[in-house]
Amino acid sequence: MRHPTFYQPTSEPPPNPEALPEAMPEPTGWLYTVGSLLPLLLSIISLVLLVICLVHAIRTRQDAWWFFIILFMPTLGPLVYLLTVLLPSWKGERVFTSAAKRTSSSYRREIKNLELRLSQVDTVATRSELGDACLKAGDFAKAREYFLSCLQGNYRTNPYFWYGLAQACYELGLYDEALNAIDKTMQANYTDYKNDRVLLKAKILAELNRDEEAISLFQEVANFIPTQEGLCRLGIILERNNRTEEAKQVFQKILRSSQAMTPKTRKREKQWIDTAKKQLQKYV
Repeated sequence: MRHPTFYQPTSEPPPNPEALPEAMPEPTGWLYTVGSLLPLLLSIISLVLLVICLVHAIRTRQDAWWFFIILFMPTLGPLVYLLTVLLPSWKGERVFTSAAKRTSSSYRREIKNLELRLSQVDTVATRSELGDACLKAGDFAKAREYFLSCLQGNYRTNPYFWYGLAQACYELGLYDEALNAIDKTMQANYTDYKNDRVLLKAKILAELNRDEEAISLFQEVANFIPTQEGLCRLGIILERNNRTEEAKQVFQKILRSSQAMTPKTRKREKQWIDTAKKQLQKYV
């Protein structure tokens, strides 16, 4: 008869902890540090790129679908915007020289590049840039067409486009249309180019022989713009209305200011300084 066997504890001692294999050493070094920080760095770069693209899209008035792509397609959306919009604009459409150094040929080159881009992707932003470039190049008829084409849909009340249209119409002698356009920009919440817009409206009113309104606006803005144009035009319109003494004081003020100008500024203001001198000669 076999008897059941029971578990008998062994008499072997427990394993010695010191005999266990040593644990793997903690990874160290700059490669490990960089590797651990890489996800954070990529997240920061992605966020910075998103902000850059979003700011650029707002400032250049891109179409609404670009905002959807940038905001709702993280990383990929900003990358697409960078490759299709930002990089092309950095390659030559936006020349990194001051406006004073730009030549008509550089503006024509910019217009050509922008027209090529427009033929590939027709956006409001590109048409707006073309309007700006045509204004600077002196092609006011085309500038008017481009700004009119921008004033559609969600952008039909955009004050910047109305301002561009007003400038083009003024230069073309379309003063009624110019006045209607500049009035569209006179919104309390729109402060961009405020003094320039007031000056333009004063010039338009002067051309429409609405002299009292023009004088009021010239007086309002003349001392707040970095040019003597406002004062000079104010003097001319005062003289036209037989306010000779006031006109004389304005022209004298221009000449006094010119004495403190740097040679560069005096060269820029030459047209208005010469006009003031010519007008004052009438009183000698």
